[in-house]
Amino acid sequence: GRTETVLLYRSADRVLLWRRPRDAGAEGTEDAGEIWKVLRRGSPQDAQREVGLGQRLAGPGIAQYLRVDREPTTGRPVVVVRAVQGQDLHNFVLSHGPLPIGRALRVAADLADALAQIHAAVGPDAPRGCVHNDVKPSNLILAGGGDGSDPDHPEPGHLEPEHLEPVLIDLEHAVPAPDPG
Repeated sequence: GRTETVLLYRSADRVLLWRRPRDAGAEGTEDAGEIWKVLRRGSPQDAQREVGLGQRLAGPGIAQYLRVDREPTTGRPVVVVRAVQGQDLHNFVLSHGPLPIGRALRVAADLADALAQIHAAVGPDAPRGCVHNDVKPSNLILAGGGDGSDPDHPEPGHLEPEHLEPVLIDLEHAVPAPDPG
């Protein structure tokens, strides 16, 4: 099938593209596609480091890192992540207002679980685990609810806890935990 590409964000150092099958959202399809983070200033090694770390940290509450690719027209390195249907916490609160206290506490607890998973990711390059280093509302997607078929309004449709699960994204700044001594 054919793929459509939607520009989500552009800055001096990156471009975010949403690539998905044209029939996504049709009855019987659930493929939200992929997010392509084109590194305008980064190297292939930067992309490989982020994807490798993302794959090592795979689990609940953390975006699924798929592979390193190259942008076809520029040849720039691309970090490819499974798209998450939902809206980042920052924009969700702007458009829907503050989360109810019970839901906010569940989001905080789920975020703490994802961060604990990152902190526990011990490896040869991270003997004391890792730190995300860029936790902020725009890096936390509230997944679920809306069907994601409208790139201008992919927000979830309801606040019920069973429909919104926080997913931490953007491991670009994640680093090994420092030596406490």
